[in-house]
Amino acid sequence: MKKSISAISIIATSFLSSVYAAEETKITVGGVVKLDTYFDSSVNNSAGPRGYDLLNFRSIPLEGTASAERSGGTKMHARESRFYLKSETPFEGKLIKTHLEFDLLGRIDTGSGTDEDTVSNSYEPRLRQAWVSWDNWLAGQTWTNFADLSAYPEGMTLDSIVGRSMLRQAQIRYTQPLGGGDKLIFSLENPDTDFNLGNPAPGSNASEDDSIPDIVGTYLNKTDFGHIRASFVYRSLGVDTSVTDGIENRISDRTSGWGIGLSSKINFSDNLNVKLNFNGGDGIGRYIYNNHWRAAILTSEGKLETETTWSGNFMLQYKVNKMRYNLGYGLIDVDVDENLLVGSVNKKITTFHANAIYSIYPSLNVGFGITQASRTVVNGDEGDITRLMFYVKKSFKGTL
Repeated sequence: MKKSISAISIIATSFLSSVYAAEETKITVGGVVKLDTYFDSSVNNSAGPRGYDLLNFRSIPLEGTASAERSGGTKMHARESRFYLKSETPFEGKLIKTHLEFDLLGRIDTGSGTDEDTVSNSYEPRLRQAWVSWDNWLAGQTWTNFADLSAYPEGMTLDSIVGRSMLRQAQIRYTQPLGGGDKLIFSLENPDTDFNLGNPAPGSNASEDDSIPDIVGTYLNKTDFGHIRASFVYRSLGVDTSVTDGIENRISDRTSGWGIGLSSKINFSDNLNVKLNFNGGDGIGRYIYNNHWRAAILTSEGKLETETTWSGNFMLQYKVNKMRYNLGYGLIDVDVDENLLVGSVNKKITTFHANAIYSIYPSLNVGFGITQASRTVVNGDEGDITRLMFYVKKSFKGTL
């Protein structure tokens, strides 16, 4: 943990030193401090570096299993808190901008005893964004060009509702303004072949073979009532293996994946709006939120078979005085090849979410909400979970 904090300090110092070198550079410091409190109706089978703090919809306990019989629990954490540094430097009538941002959703308890709730509730920092832009160009890590942040439903947490694209990764991006707020946006983004092993599993240690960047294109149309956005992603998916236990059992294959995204925010009035997201494709995989499904299956014959996934969500928002009320539904549906996988693989995930958020001050909010989620696997088994949520969130921003 000390090493992580030292690394951030060095990065931040270097960042400030470089931007102060230009006399007219404007520095902005900001972030979010947030407390999340929730209660799960049954055990949350989340795994991995984020532990139980996020709700893992793809691991909801199935009816009739031991996990489904266990009662849920209460959890409190501040891991969605984050911090950023921005700079703006005038250059030939335009601005060179930078953005460096961290949150606390990195690894947690590794078993060493240094990150246990018993002691300090400590977490490791995680890089969210790090980019530089000039004129129409951007280079670095930020939200994928495939995601529409303006149409994101306002949930209580990052994982309140499924059915949208939510991915940050390194990229090179070019934006071409078309007038009237309309834009064409093109990007080359970090490739990462996501796949499952088939059943029976291939007899070798398969690994990703990523040699071609993902290609993403977006058209944004501003309207009198809000906006409409259409995106496309092309992926070159590949796997390769090496010698296992001294036995040459090489598998190498490559295929293509693609996905489309349609989204919109429609303002019916100053108080009422709806946000819509639709994403899908063959081999789209991780471009649908939380990677609930992989892009392909590696069969026992050593072939990558892409899987088709469709998803969508909507959220209706009503604002009155200092209150915001949100009501939304999300869905992910996978066209699973049952001949290649076992019955515990997810076929469909749905979420229903509702919340009420009160602004004590424009940058200080208190929220109450509920998420009800369910999943169905390919053999027909089902499971569900309900999460009750409360948060206190304060945003801050200032210039140096």
